[in-house]
Amino acid sequence: AEVEIAYPKAEAVDLDVLNVEGKSFNIVPTGWAASEVLEITSNNVTRLVSGTKYKNVRWGLISQEGLNNHYLLAYGINPTTNMPATGQATYVGNGVHSYASNGEGIDTYHLSNAKFNVNFADKSLEGSITPANNKPFGSVNEVKLSAKIDGNQFSGKTAEGTETGGRFYGFGASELSGSYINPQATQIGVFGAQKQ
Repeated sequence: AEVEIAYPKAEAVDLDVLNVEGKSFNIVPTGWAASEVLEITSNNVTRLVSGTKYKNVRWGLISQEGLNNHYLLAYGINPTTNMPATGQATYVGNGVHSYASNGEGIDTYHLSNAKFNVNFADKSLEGSITPANNKPFGSVNEVKLSAKIDGNQFSGKTAEGTETGGRFYGFGASELSGSYINPQATQIGVFGAQKQ
């Protein structure tokens, strides 16, 4: 199975349901309580997903019987309509970092910490993805992200070749979520974060 990023249709998003491969799945499976971060690996169901902490965004990894691929997801509801035009803010959150442990396909995933410094005046975003739970990403201990902000969206590429993209959600850009990929380094990930 491959790890893929699921891009739900922006206009029809339910934070609790993922639609892939023509099927619908509850992100928090029946019988499980939502927590800040939900980690499940049992009964052919895998979840490493955000739970109750965010109002407008969801990030995570979903896999289960009946799906051909593992899916990383990062999306939201209520895209920000009143983007700040001045000032700076720090955003802190988590995500899932996936990489190739064997130099082949992407086969390993870990919970990550995500931190972003956003400058609304010059429309820039600088971020860093680091391991959570003291589990390094193979030989990598940090993934740097860099982007320009356009409206409520951001996108960019670092000198190391990591491309990122995402969006701000909630009133006053209270939350953000997005994804990144570096084909040369065989790594891919998703994140969500809240304004501090």
